Amino acid sequence: MYKINIKNFFEKNFISILCILVLVFCNVFSEYKEASILSIIVFIVYLKSNDITLYIKYLAFAFMMFSAIAGTVVIEFYKLYLNELETYSCYVGSIPLLVLSYQILFMVFNLFENCKKLNISNISTEKLDKSYYFIIKFGTIITFIIYLIMFLSVIENAAFLLNIDRFVYASRFKKSSIVGILTNLSVNFSLFPLLSILYGKKVWGWVTICLYILYCVWVGNKFGPFFTILCVFCLVYYNKVKEQGKKKILKSVSLIIIAFIFLIIVSIIISNFTSKNNADFIFQRTAQQGQEWWKTYDICKGTMHPMEFKEEVNAIIRGNKNVVENIGSKNGIYRIMYLTAPTAKVNFKLSTGSLYTEAGFASAYYYFGFLGNIIFAMVMGIIIAVTFNGFVQALNNQDIIKMLIFLRFFQLERSSFSMFTFYDMFDVVSIVSYFILIVSYRKNIKLFFDVGKKKLGISLKTR
Repeated sequence: MYKINIKNFFEKNFISILCILVLVFCNVFSEYKEASILSIIVFIVYLKSNDITLYIKYLAFAFMMFSAIAGTVVIEFYKLYLNELETYSCYVGSIPLLVLSYQILFMVFNLFENCKKLNISNISTEKLDKSYYFIIKFGTIITFIIYLIMFLSVIENAAFLLNIDRFVYASRFKKSSIVGILTNLSVNFSLFPLLSILYGKKVWGWVTICLYILYCVWVGNKFGPFFTILCVFCLVYYNKVKEQGKKKILKSVSLIIIAFIFLIIVSIIISNFTSKNNADFIFQRTAQQGQEWWKTYDICKGTMHPMEFKEEVNAIIRGNKNVVENIGSKNGIYRIMYLTAPTAKVNFKLSTGSLYTEAGFASAYYYFGFLGNIIFAMVMGIIIAVTFNGFVQALNNQDIIKMLIFLRFFQLERSSFSMFTFYDMFDVVSIVSYFILIVSYRKNIKLFFDVGKKKLGISLKTR
């Protein structure tokens, strides 16, 4: 059970609360450029007030925050043609509310960091449960085999040699049903080699991860899967980072920044095969992170559409997960795409299995205006924080099944937050996962693989 020291929270977050008050003021006068400039300054002050390990733990959402705000700043202050929206950018005053929304999200994360101590401690290899350690080694070998099967299935056709992106590649070279299932689960399987690296089996772990990266490059990925692996890596290593001194933390951050820059360079190099202008690619990609928010704010400023929220419920019931199946849909990111871009262009985009980026806050604003953003940031902040802290606790308790469950929820919540689509959170696998977590926490049960002399199976043991 989470116990929060409210007094301690306010004492530690005085600067953050003051920043929120200033941002609310900026929102009142958002039509003035000075308000947006002030909100950017406040945003920088807020970033410096946080413990840097918070950004390591929530790296995926920190990246969303930086990229969305940077993209919106580019659009608001520089006139450029937005290819995907087929319009020119201009100042509309959308920056203060976006900054406020992300600051509230990270304040919720901080609130959970001030909860009763989450039993964060390093566990050496000698202290590992033998069955747990065996499963990590066995799981890493199985994961290596799975990644090898995935790579061998595409080895004859390299996307970068064919000058095509991942969407064209996927449409031209269809995967078998088995390879498709393995690919969908590939990030979850990465837990085993990452744990192997954490507990000393670095060679097997790194070879397996590198094989997965090679596969992703081969099928035309530029950034997404590599960054996802980096985020999972940071989450797995969060314990070690948290216990390090200031110098070692800065070293860890430096390594993450280097890895991040490397991913960007790889993305640019790969894009060279599919794009004629790398400078245009970088500039457009930056703007794309904020264009849906910017255009939705411009269209809907001062208006709300709460009665249309029923489409989100209908979407959950329909459960159309395939992008192509959502041509003409009026929920989440699909609604925002049709709202902000020409219909024909959106239809073509969806037909290729591709989406625009970052429509979470745009959708919340479309339905419920200013309060929609605040509520969405708070609710998603609570859900995400519970998932991340649940993963950390499962890691400390050597509970492999719960780690896999929380890792899957991390991926779903990341999509839900950025796209405002929630059907995956209510599918059969998610419902079963909720049931397992509720039962295990209520009964104080640990779920793990029991490897004994007699059998290999799943057992329940009381902590």
